[in-house]
Amino acid sequence: MKQLVFSLFGMALVAGCASTDGAATATKTDPIPYTLDSRGIQLVASPLRIDFGRTDHSTVAAMDKLVGQGPVSRAVCPDGSPFVVWADGTRLNFRGGAFRGWSKTAADGTVQAAGQTCG
Repeated sequence: MKQLVFSLFGMALVAGCASTDGAATATKTDPIPYTLDSRGIQLVASPLRIDFGRTDHSTVAAMDKLVGQGPVSRAVCPDGSPFVVWADGTRLNFRGGAFRGWSKTAADGTVQAAGQTCG
């Protein structure tokens, strides 16, 4: 009986792991409209914001939800501070573990930026 209980427990544990892994691969969702401004990021039609100074981990997770998918690249500026880029062209810069600036390149090559950026 004891062996049966351990077998059932083991099968449930493995099944639970399998379903969690499957859910983790479904990362693409519909984008949530947002604008970039002098203080950070403003959600359209919402009072919610992502302001400069927010932690890097929470900012990246929030942007993943806004853009509808994770970043396309991560790199570092010449000064060693990291930045993250999403498919929609938004690039967020971080220093000291916090969101410090953004830049975005439009389809026509125009670059807008606010806060601290590379260079």
